[in-house]
Amino acid sequence: MEERKARVLIVDDTPINIKVLSDALKDDYKISVAQSGKKALELVHNPDQPDIILLDVMMPEMDGYEVCRRLKSDPATVKIPVIFVTAMSEEHDEELGFEVGAVDYITKPFSIPLARQRIGLHIELKRYRDSLEELVNEQTVIIKKERDNAVMLRDKAEKQLEGFLMVLATAIESKDPYTGRHVERVALFARDLGARYGIVDKELKELYLGAIVHDVGKIGVRESVLNKQGKLDPEEFEHIKMHPVYGRNILSKLEDIEVAYVIAYHHQERYDGKGYPDGLSGEQIPLVARIVTVADYWDAITSDRPYRPAMPIEKALQIMRDERGKAFDPELLDLFLEDEDKIYLRYLDRR
Repeated sequence: MEERKARVLIVDDTPINIKVLSDALKDDYKISVAQSGKKALELVHNPDQPDIILLDVMMPEMDGYEVCRRLKSDPATVKIPVIFVTAMSEEHDEELGFEVGAVDYITKPFSIPLARQRIGLHIELKRYRDSLEELVNEQTVIIKKERDNAVMLRDKAEKQLEGFLMVLATAIESKDPYTGRHVERVALFARDLGARYGIVDKELKELYLGAIVHDVGKIGVRESVLNKQGKLDPEEFEHIKMHPVYGRNILSKLEDIEVAYVIAYHHQERYDGKGYPDGLSGEQIPLVARIVTVADYWDAITSDRPYRPAMPIEKALQIMRDERGKAFDPELLDLFLEDEDKIYLRYLDRR
């Protein structure tokens, strides 16, 4: 059976913008169009509800932000992903867009291949999300009828969840190849450290999967900032500091991934309270986030970055020791540094 085409609703008051997007997407998607926010809010309640909405910000009568607010306040449309397509590129514009519920921003003039890729990723994410919800609903019914079948269905749901998180990791890599490889290594370091701390079984797997998407909020960070070949200026640094918030917003819409949500939001906190976004300190920071902080920092300083080469291992180890009780939980750092032979081997494998 042929898979149905995903439905894309383009909302823009300018015909030429509609034509450009429609021509770029019509071969792969079923396109519908609204030239005002009011018309868009009518169309989304049709039986053929869109799978994704491409929404212009600057429209008369009702702007894109207000349209998005209304979509996200309506139970019938709250789960439809919204991508803003706009010429507005200031940081506060993007922050407002994410605040009202958008999942991404495409800035005009845009690259057609990049726009197709981003739209495709968010449609794929929605399919995984819908599939997970369907499985959860099935599971509830099955539990009432037959507990053995429920166990089998729960395993299936867990595999779907793992697949969904892998898609998110792919979405990160599409914006920043460094981050894509980085999250894989951080997940392995975090799993090893978690096991040494005594975390086992389901909780250890949740830690690993959560670490894979710890940087998912970078989907909301401008590529020019992610890939800058030099030191970030103050405005750019404040922008990238928003990525834990963006990660929280992405993952908070999903059930059964609380560990991933916690890691994405808190992995930039510091043990001494000087981190972000909430300035938590010590054991106020969830354990899983403290573990990922160690793994994340280590991989960051021992990897080549756009603005500097990887540090020599001796210097990197000294920096980690110097941050004991500052950036890192002392107990976790001591555990991490216990097996220096393994650390050296992994470092050499990447040279």
